[in-house]
Amino acid sequence: MQHWTIHSYQLSFQFSEWIPNSKGNSHLEYHGICVVALEVLEDGQVNRLFPLHFHQISWIQQMKLYQNKNKPIPIKLEVEQPSTTPTTSSSTSSNKKNKKKEEEKKQEQAQSQTFAIATANQEMLSRGKYFLEFHFQNQLRESHHNGIYYVNSLNSNNLFVLTHFEPNFARTAFPCVDEVEHKATFILQLQFPLNWIQNSSNAQQIQT
Repeated sequence: MQHWTIHSYQLSFQFSEWIPNSKGNSHLEYHGICVVALEVLEDGQVNRLFPLHFHQISWIQQMKLYQNKNKPIPIKLEVEQPSTTPTTSSSTSSNKKNKKKEEEKKQEQAQSQTFAIATANQEMLSRGKYFLEFHFQNQLRESHHNGIYYVNSLNSNNLFVLTHFEPNFARTAFPCVDEVEHKATFILQLQFPLNWIQNSSNAQQIQT
């Protein structure tokens, strides 16, 4: 039985201009704030929120859990170790194809890490509404077609930043509980350079 549930995500993404690196290349990145509104359904049952996912846990810069923002609850992050499945090698073409698919699946899974948020002193949370807040950074990858990514136009010099969160690619963009049983509403705020143009195909734009 699940003793907690998620109601909504409030997301704020601030996109940068191109950032050069030491190798002479450049990349796009964004700084994000993700506030998860959740509810603990029973007293004395919850001291650990799991599973949560993110592309790179080390990119989480700050996190806090609170009912009152001025009184945060001490928490800690616990990384879950991925399970491994032994594989056998074979010279047949069908097994080579299967092995390639397994490697691609491993690479896809490696794009995110699973973790839990636990109270620092194993203190049980009382019944009620809470907010779990993350401050993080992330890079936009080119043509990966998952999470938040960018593609270059073939017919112009334009660059397009796109999103693809299905079936479970939201975890590559921001910290979240990226599981089917934890559906929630989203409020999204974008900050980007003045020469960028914002557009959405399936959401109501309430502010520019």
